[in-house]
Parts: sequence; structure tokens; C-alpha cells
Amino acid sequence: STTNRIAQQRGLTLQQCVDIELEVIALATKAQDAMLIASRRGALASTYVQLNRFTEATAIWEESIASLEELGAHELLHAPRNNLLLGRCHAREFDAALPLMRSCLRAERRTGFRREIGDLIFSAACIASWRGDGDRAARLHGAADALREDAYATGQLYKDDAEVVLEEESFARARVLLGDEVFERDYATGMALSKSEACDLALQS
Repeated sequence: STTNRIAQQRGLTLQQCVDIELEVIALATKAQDAMLIASRRGALASTYVQLNRFTEATAIWEESIASLEELGAHELLHAPRNNLLLGRCHAREFDAALPLMRSCLRAERRTGFRREIGDLIFSAACIASWRGDGDRAARLHGAADALREDAYATGQLYKDDAEVVLEEESFARARVLLGDEVFERDYATGMALSKSEACDLALQS
């Protein structure tokens, strides 16, 4: 997250980031600033992921989703649902992640893929490798990296340490299943997929 990047630049520990976010949230609550509260709670959840405190992170995202659904703000559900999906993958709760991944991708397909789906495809790749489907995992990883390439180049997205570990584990599972040569071939094939094709492949799970 942006908070974690600033923390690294300033030499702060992740726990110090948590303390700062909690203080800001408390002040925003007193000021009844709902937008600031939502923003900082999202940043807090991302920091919890870095600390492997997945239960606390997912609780924040689940609460955000419930609040948005209660308000009928369905157009704002993409980010917290995407984050919850990634959080469940970080926690290695792939069984729980699978139906959420399907739901998120179907929602994006209904709206014509107006938003970035690279993170959703990445989650699908991790789920596929965990389920022993090396071929689909390799292709989905290739598609995810290709779909997110521009966002990485502009700094809109970046891989934090937790995601790097998650990716390395998934790559390793797929390589064991396929062998290095087949993995690289399938990964390259995946890089050429369109959003629609990548979505269809992910939903085959």
C-alpha cells in the first residue's frame, strides 16, 4: 500500500504504521469524516496483511462490504471485494477464496470489464495452482502480469512483500506440476490473453 511505501522511506516499522493508522481513524471518527475513516481502514487492513494478521485484515474488508451493500453502493464494492479475495489468498484460505473470485469476475464481466481485473486473475492463478491445475495456473499468471503491466509501470500498482511470497509459492507449485519448460510456455501463452479470455479461463475452475 501507499502507507507501507512511505513507511519504508521514513524508516517506520509496520507496527508503527498500524499505530498511526489507528490514531488517524480515532481522530476521523471524532470528526465524523466517513471518507477518511474508510480510506485509513483500508490502509490499516493492507498493513495487517504485511504483518500476517489476516483475520484482522479480512474483518475490516468484510465490514466495509457489508456497509456498502447496506447503503446500496454496489458500484463501490470492487475494491474491498478484490482486497478481501487477495486477503483470503494471503491467508492460504483458497477454499473460501474460490467462490468470491468467481463472483468478482462475473460481476466484472457483466459491466464489460471497465475496471482493472489483473488482481482478480492473479488470485485465480494462485487458487488454480493450489488445486493442482498447473496448466491453468501458468496461463493465468501470465495473463495477470500482462494485464497489470501498465499499472506497475505507472506506479498505480506494485507488489508488496506478502504478494511476492504468494506469487513465488504459486509459481513453485505450478513448476512442480508442469516442469520449467512447459510452465514458461504456458505462461507466455497466458500473456497474450484478452481480459475476456482470461476471465473465461479463470471461471473454468
